[in-house]
Amino acid sequence: MLDHLVGNAVGFIQGGGTVRLSTRRTAGRVHIGVSDNGPGVAREDIPRILRPFEQIGRSTTDHTAGAGLGLTLVKAFVELHGGHLRIDSALGEGFIATLDLSAA
Repeated sequence: MLDHLVGNAVGFIQGGGTVRLSTRRTAGRVHIGVSDNGPGVAREDIPRILRPFEQIGRSTTDHTAGAGLGLTLVKAFVELHGGHLRIDSALGEGFIATLDLSAA
């Protein structure tokens, strides 16, 4: 899951961009975040990119590699582990993906 989220972040930032990893533990949960300062995704497109085979260009050129299954699979895997995937983004404001998992 992390490999895909980091790969996405690196793939979408532009020269001078930053990818940041963060972790936090609260009330029996572990939160693992991957954020970038790339172009972001419009808030209304977030539900769409979590569906199979959906892609949205987040860079100056459309992202054409891949089948559009990465975030769908990350979401499925984290849910299989009793967690969930949260996406926060807006155009021009970067992209944050957070895995919320049980600490047990």
